[in-house]
Amino acid sequence: MNIKAKDKQSLIIFIIFIAVVIFNKWQIFTSHSYLKLGDDNISGGNTVDSLHDYKYAAVIDGNREVVYQARIKRAEIFLKYNQLDSVQNEINIALKENKFDYRAYEIMGDVYYKKRDILSALKSYREAIDLENNEEINIKMVKTLIANNENEQAQELLLELLSENSDNIEIIYYLGLLEYYINADFNDYFKTIEIIENNQYKNRIAVIKDHYRDDEIIKLKKLSDILVISSFNEIDEPYFAINKSREVLKINPNYRDAWIQLGKSYFILEDYQSASDSFSSALELDSNNPEILFWLFKVFEKMGNVLQADEYLEKYNQY
Repeated sequence: MNIKAKDKQSLIIFIIFIAVVIFNKWQIFTSHSYLKLGDDNISGGNTVDSLHDYKYAAVIDGNREVVYQARIKRAEIFLKYNQLDSVQNEINIALKENKFDYRAYEIMGDVYYKKRDILSALKSYREAIDLENNEEINIKMVKTLIANNENEQAQELLLELLSENSDNIEIIYYLGLLEYYINADFNDYFKTIEIIENNQYKNRIAVIKDHYRDDEIIKLKKLSDILVISSFNEIDEPYFAINKSREVLKINPNYRDAWIQLGKSYFILEDYQSASDSFSSALELDSNNPEILFWLFKVFEKMGNVLQADEYLEKYNQY
């Protein structure tokens, strides 16, 4: 090969190298620009465009961290709008790029919790905590333990969190709820919240106090009622109500109101089949109760069973 041919070959290689460098720089610049544009669109409330921006950011740049960040941001948007299957799809892609960031596991835990797959939620939150042991994820873990009726473990974790941050009102509130659930007492945790300047939690405590009765004979029976009544107002803790209603029904399977509270709690969780079963059990005990008929109408309406819904609505309208 003569010198001119070698020079020509070297020039071609150099040009290719420069082109690759320029293309790589363009990829980085463009993908980061799309990430920023997506963030700006989120701030401006333009969700649809932000989803497109994050998608372009992931496609343009093959950098694993960019792809991960873009997919996580898309997952957060889908989670906000309760598009749970789309969230899982984004997280599965993200985890192929980075298995060592807690956010993917935390978001997956949120998805499982919303899907009422409590054991999978616990597993995902534990994986997140192993990578980032922060307070927010631990509180989510507490709620999931409660949903799984693991109240002792939830209480232990809350006390540990309280020792690290005694000013967190959410921790105090859940300790109060657990104490209330176990002993049916309007406890010191609730009394602490009553004097704290936080309307959100003070309102929740007020709901419980309004329905609370310090009577040993009735308070166990009424406890599930209080918890589910609260979940339709300020508290929104249907898992507490489900677990307590089941306890009550073990003592007295013919307690109509416990079946009603169980049905309402399942309805909140959008578990309409379980809600239907619970209200039907209540109806067997009291076939002329208009409240039960109304709830059965609502349940079958949600399930898309129009004929059954109309039947119960017609019976309800007779009262």
